[in-house]
Amino acid sequence: MTNIERNELKFRHSENQGPVPLLVYTAGIQVVVAWLCLLGAYLSNGDGDIVRFLAIIVGCFTAFELGIVVFVTQLIWLLSDDEAEARSMPFIVGYVLISQSLLLLPVSIIITLWMIPLIIAVVVWIGWYFQRFTCFRLGSTEVSIHQGPLSLISVLLLPMWGLVSGLLIAAPFLMFGMFAEKPGPFIIYCSVGLFLVTLVPVAVAYCVLANLRSGKIFRCATIAAILFFGTLSSSIELYFTGWAFWSVVSMATIAFFVAGEWTAFQSYRTRGIRVLRVSPTISLTHARAVKFEDVY
Repeated sequence: MTNIERNELKFRHSENQGPVPLLVYTAGIQVVVAWLCLLGAYLSNGDGDIVRFLAIIVGCFTAFELGIVVFVTQLIWLLSDDEAEARSMPFIVGYVLISQSLLLLPVSIIITLWMIPLIIAVVVWIGWYFQRFTCFRLGSTEVSIHQGPLSLISVLLLPMWGLVSGLLIAAPFLMFGMFAEKPGPFIIYCSVGLFLVTLVPVAVAYCVLANLRSGKIFRCATIAAILFFGTLSSSIELYFTGWAFWSVVSMATIAFFVAGEWTAFQSYRTRGIRVLRVSPTISLTHARAVKFEDVY
């Protein structure tokens, strides 16, 4: 086998094992599992325990897919700026999620076409802030990457982005006359809700990246902290309600989310890409004009 054939074989292998096929397969499995669970709930005649168990199954699959979605969406910031694959990731994710939502809930076409692109856009701009703040990227260890830090203007624009996203998510409800009596507070509630719903998964994603780059001590400390807070919340809920069901479900959801991120990262790890800590610099690398004959 020649070197060209080996390179083509390696490229095809990495292409088939990339995050996009993984996302498509996961979305298809999610649709099948959701419909089977819906059929099981229908055949059980609304039995509470069975419906709750089936809802947990759908929730775990959704968390696994969400981990892949958040990681793949963040590739626009995690990969280097000259990667064409990184720029197309948010559009691919939006296309897959819209197609999946239309297969699951065909009657929600208006909300689907409006909400999913908005949620992806919020994940992207929150991820931009996280990427600038944490300085985590994906790349080869042989290449040094530099980036500019967060500026004062970008920090001041953060509340404006939140209000704009809240206005956009509240617009369909206001147009149909829902919550029209107090549109001001409703927009703020939508902004805060959307911000928190997208902030938590992105924050967990960059915590996973930090653990992938750090040593065993930091990883063990992070796992111990998760177990400690999970046990604490379970104990509190068990003391007040006598049932720690939702705390266990929350920990299981986080575990499936992290597993989805780890699975998506493996497709790049096999290509030699690692988690890097970017060196922040005040100014980006300045381009210098070079004559053609000098390059030639």
